[in-house]
Amino acid sequence: MFCRNKVGAERILWATDYPYCKPENSKMYLEKIKLPFEEKEKIAYLNAENLFGI
Repeated sequence: MFCRNKVGAERILWATDYPYCKPENSKMYLEKIKLPFEEKEKIAYLNAENLFGI
């Protein structure tokens, strides 16, 4: 929430510290955080798609 409030959801990319964090735990965190669905989509994959042109 701190990062989102400082720079906005449009400037955050979702990542994990694999192999130290399990991907399923990471997904749970993103699902439970209190953000609008549209912002979760941006953080989860839309920002990366836009950044990398995919």
